[in-house]
Formats: sequence, structure tokens, C-alpha cells
Amino acid sequence: MLQTELLRQQPDSSWAGATKTHLEQALRSPLPERSSLRSVDCRRTLCRLEVANEDQAAFDKTARQVSTPTFWSGAGFITDKAESTHGKPLTMTVFLAREGFDLPDEETAGETR
Repeated sequence: MLQTELLRQQPDSSWAGATKTHLEQALRSPLPERSSLRSVDCRRTLCRLEVANEDQAAFDKTARQVSTPTFWSGAGFITDKAESTHGKPLTMTVFLAREGFDLPDEETAGETR
């Protein structure tokens, strides 16, 4: 549902661009050695981050990092990890709501403010 809502939104150029740059800079340097930022996509009220983690310890450290108020002051949601198979990384998807907005739920998905 969060992915669908993100794709429904048009980017807010003044917020999305600056926020994407901020998130990329905030994540790249302190990520665990065995983790890498795959993508950041910000729209009008939501951002989606995807982080590849080589093992459970890296996944856990990344989850702790993106869960701190110093990283993001708005609402957020971390997906359950995608299972690592045949040496592929554990993928973490994080959704972050723009400050002043909630993460959409079944009732509010598709609404505009």
C-alpha cells in the first residue's frame, strides 16, 4: 500500500529534491560497511529508501540508524527484510512521511491535503 501511494504522488520539486539529497548524505557515510544505499525516491509527502545489507548484523544496525529521531523526525516504516538467498543481500525498504504528514493507511491512501 505504501509503494502504491508513493507512485500515485507527483514529486514536490522544492521538497523532494532537497530531501533526497539530505537522505543520501545522511545515510551514505554512517551505513555499516556491509550495507549500501540502493535508491532514494521522494515525492510529495513520502520517501522510499532501499538499502542492501550483507548480513543480519548490518540489517539490524541500519534499522537502528534510520529509526532515530536525529535521522528523521517524521513518521516512518521499515519493511520486514527480504530473505537472503544464495549470497544475495538482505534488502530493507524504508518509507518516511514528510514532517507534518502521517503515513497513509487504508482509509487515507489517495487523499490529498
